Amino acid sequence: KPELRDHYLVAYILGELVQQVLGCDLIAQADTDDREDYPFVTFGFITMESDETSDWLEDGMVYATQLQLDCHADNLYQAAQMAQKLHSALCGRAYRNWFKSVDIVPQRVLGASNRTVLEGINYDHDFGFDVEFLVKSKVWTEDQLNFDVIPASAAIESVGVSNSVANEKTNANNN
Repeated sequence: KPELRDHYLVAYILGELVQQVLGCDLIAQADTDDREDYPFVTFGFITMESDETSDWLEDGMVYATQLQLDCHADNLYQAAQMAQKLHSALCGRAYRNWFKSVDIVPQRVLGASNRTVLEGINYDHDFGFDVEFLVKSKVWTEDQLNFDVIPASAAIESVGVSNSVANEKTNANNN
């Protein structure tokens, strides 16, 4: 099993997200063959890494990676709805902490589109989109991963500001 880092870590977290949101498997595009167990989601790396900055020095390289995500089903509308749900999950804040807890930030999530090949004679319906992540290269352990879902309705209870020079603290609730 590879180390929990970089591209493998992105795919690992996406696999957990797909399982949570859609209840199906995430599979590398190259590993699908003649799959009959619908529905499922495939991924493929478009750009493995594009350096974003040279400021990382010894703290770990920071780069962008772009993936193609495709939702497959034997029903056109099911594939389209899966892509919409997955797209919403990646754009919403409920699952962002899964990535942020390990220094990965979803950057751009492009709109979903129909990617079905040979429509009419192919029983595989495919809707998908591309997503770009900003990744900090570092090795993580499974106990460092955070798969808690933040409800969309969660409110911010309080906001605090501190001044480390004057050693003062202000809480927005105490005004």
